[in-house]
Amino acid sequence: MSSLKEQIKTLLLQEDPIGIYYPEDGNDDEYDPEVEAIFNRLTHCKTVQEIQTMLREVFMSFFDESIAGPLERYANLAQKINILKKQNH
Repeated sequence: MSSLKEQIKTLLLQEDPIGIYYPEDGNDDEYDPEVEAIFNRLTHCKTVQEIQTMLREVFMSFFDESIAGPLERYANLAQKINILKKQNH
């Protein structure tokens, strides 16, 4: 089984929350900085809502608010990451 960090990366590439991943360009590393930040902060999140807020904060730190988008954008992604987190503990 792949590591939690690898699973988060795969999920971000699938979900592409800010629309920067173009598989045909082979830019599979596009979300690597965000994956690292998410992984490092995930242990401090106890609920799906905390994960959702953290995700938006991470994307706000790398991009501006107009690119990061609204908090609601991260609801589905937060639920999926929460499931991965539980499966890996």
